[in-house]
Amino acid sequence: MMHSSRGAALVETAISISLVLMLVLGAAQMTLIGYNQISADGAAFIASHTAAADPSASPADVAHGVFNNIAAAQVQATPSPGVVQYSVQKSVPGFSMIPGLAQSYTIGGGDTELAPSPPPSTGPTYAIGFNSTLYNYCVPNTVCSFPSTYSMYVAQTFSQAHGNGVNGIFQEWGCHGGYFDALLSAFPSTMPAGGIQSGSALDPTSRGTTEYKIYSWDSGTACS
Repeated sequence: MMHSSRGAALVETAISISLVLMLVLGAAQMTLIGYNQISADGAAFIASHTAAADPSASPADVAHGVFNNIAAAQVQATPSPGVVQYSVQKSVPGFSMIPGLAQSYTIGGGDTELAPSPPPSTGPTYAIGFNSTLYNYCVPNTVCSFPSTYSMYVAQTFSQAHGNGVNGIFQEWGCHGGYFDALLSAFPSTMPAGGIQSGSALDPTSRGTTEYKIYSWDSGTACS
């Protein structure tokens, strides 16, 4: 009777260990698949976002640098008009010793970003402006005849050649704003008697004045 009970206990232990082992390995398999699935989705996003932000970069290498378990060769671009698409496919090994589990599992991820618009090949990259007409304008140091008109315009030009760093477009904005502040404080509420004085801040013809600096931006001169 004792031998029979001992044999039954061994059988029950073997069955229990097998079930526990299947549960543990099954959970490990799901964890491995899930980890690689999240990595594939993340790598596809990183690659697409990188390509959209900087077309000259290497999106696959950047994605691999963030998700080391995704090889650069597994990150592929999918050509599509108007958007940037990258996909990732990877084979995850399976625990084949467990009944019902495959030799391997193929997981995939993908992401789509809007394609950036290419900058113009010539001319300023960012420009705004408006035109107006100043009536009864008198050119400094000349004999005035009325009625007379003078075309004037305000423009902002930011060249992409200045880059995006410390000396780039944002610094141009700040510099332009400073000149406009200086001009605003000097601008009279009414036309000065005798017109705009030569060499004053409002004189666009005298080198070094505030108006001269602003007018020079229209020819592509950097703000200084």
